[in-house]
Amino acid sequence: MAISSRNKGTPHGTTNTSHTILYADAQVLHLHHIGSEGVAGLPEFMGSWSVDDRTILQYDSNTMHMDADAPIPDWLSSNEGPSHWRRMNFVSRMIRRFLARLYQTHGYCQLNPDGTMHTSVSHGYNGKDFVTFDIPARTWAAAVPQAVHLVKCRANRAFDLENLYYYYNYECIERLKTILKYAPWIHDKKVPEVGVIESRGLRIPSKVEVTCHVTGFYPRAVQVEWLGTEGLPLVDGVSSGEVLPNGDGSYQLRKSLTLPQGAQYTQHYSCLVLHSSVAGNITVNWGKAPRGGAVRETSSVTSKSDHGMTQSTTYQELQAHVTVFAPTERKLLSCYK
Repeated sequence: MAISSRNKGTPHGTTNTSHTILYADAQVLHLHHIGSEGVAGLPEFMGSWSVDDRTILQYDSNTMHMDADAPIPDWLSSNEGPSHWRRMNFVSRMIRRFLARLYQTHGYCQLNPDGTMHTSVSHGYNGKDFVTFDIPARTWAAAVPQAVHLVKCRANRAFDLENLYYYYNYECIERLKTILKYAPWIHDKKVPEVGVIESRGLRIPSKVEVTCHVTGFYPRAVQVEWLGTEGLPLVDGVSSGEVLPNGDGSYQLRKSLTLPQGAQYTQHYSCLVLHSSVAGNITVNWGKAPRGGAVRETSSVTSKSDHGMTQSTTYQELQAHVTVFAPTERKLLSCYK
């Protein structure tokens, strides 16, 4: 399955406009570098490496050493560990040439199950997009007029372009493979737990809101849909929250469906969850029983809201079944001395 998504952000507010195609079993190494000058509380340079959303290495110029958040001491004590430190140090020196208040870079390399790769590099200045580098085409593009001079200057540095291309298409991928070798737990996935919560009269007395609560899943990418009687995704009356982190490294998401009171007695609805940890999907039924099945209510609680309205919350037993899995859809060199 391929899920098309846009990164919501990177550390310290870095923006990222690259559009990433995330395959269910793809592995992505993210490289974040931040250089600052005169920003209280921030080192002159910070760097972090993460696979998907799990931080592997962190470095800052105040401590002048690399911290490993992942339990991979064998890797750090090998010949490969110091080479990562040297590259962090090199990027730190290069970023200082910008003399910017806050200069940020984000690059990543993605290794897909079929062996194909996807790479991207973008730079930000004071929290806004500045320049991007098209790795396959070996070309820079300015995101703002102030970056045009830098783009022209970098475009004339053939050696620099080739080094960036080589780093993200070869070195970055090799680093990713090394991390996966010494930290196999990164492959671990957590199957989502799915439950349906029904609330009546909570906001509008004549309406019922049913929420599909999906929690405990990893990795972060997930797709949740409310399906109607015909088995097609619903749009009207559907609202979704953000994917939020749990305290144990897993994630949760809520997606709600608002309907007229009594709709559950005449129509059948279901919450469909697609996640890379399951070969098929997880489906929880709600409302009128589908043909050949039944929805069992396990408990019901009636209480008074702050506005004096009666609200009834019904917790339904999770009924999951697996069906066919259907897809949806640096080398950093400055021109300034």
